[in-house]
Amino acid sequence: MSMIVDIRSEEDYLRRHNLRSLRISPEELLADTPSLREIKKIKPEKLVIMSDDIKKAEEMKCFLRSQKWHPQVEIYEGGMDRWVAEGNPYVSNPVIFGNIRLNPPVLFLSLVMMLFSGVYIVSMTLIFS
Repeated sequence: MSMIVDIRSEEDYLRRHNLRSLRISPEELLADTPSLREIKKIKPEKLVIMSDDIKKAEEMKCFLRSQKWHPQVEIYEGGMDRWVAEGNPYVSNPVIFGNIRLNPPVLFLSLVMMLFSGVYIVSMTLIFS
């Protein structure tokens, strides 16, 4: 499973918390929301960090790669529109956890598809027998 991480700027963080200035570590940026818990719960094999701030994205990449499960982390400069324009798959119906956008779980979707195909096969077998 892969996960797309959309990093907000420090200005967004400061605006949300009505602060004037503060140096924010990647841990604090993630810990501000349930995002880090969600990432740790899912333990994706691959993370794509989307950000216009490459320095912040590099800090986030180092932090995420230091986690126990050692995910593969890529940095993508730009937003979802640019991501799609370059031929990458659109993240449909992302579940948003603060700064994190999750793809719907691929395993769940494949199980639902298998269930529907199983029901279809059984019903066709019963109809034609």
